[in-house]
Amino acid sequence: MTDRFLVLGLSKGTIIFLAVDKIERIYARLSFHSDAIQHIVEIPFYKKFISICSAYNICVWGFQDNRPN
Repeated sequence: MTDRFLVLGLSKGTIIFLAVDKIERIYARLSFHSDAIQHIVEIPFYKKFISICSAYNICVWGFQDNRPN
């Protein structure tokens, strides 16, 4: 299976999803942190992401019914 999205963490705590086939468009923009994102890791088996910001806050998140949770 080919990855469909590029996930980037930004300096203001925002996480963006860019569609690989339309890289010039932001597919989704989410905010889970108030500080710069340092690391984002996907856990495909659980369909979750772990993100860590510069303040060392850890957030475990995913999607349910096309909404972040």
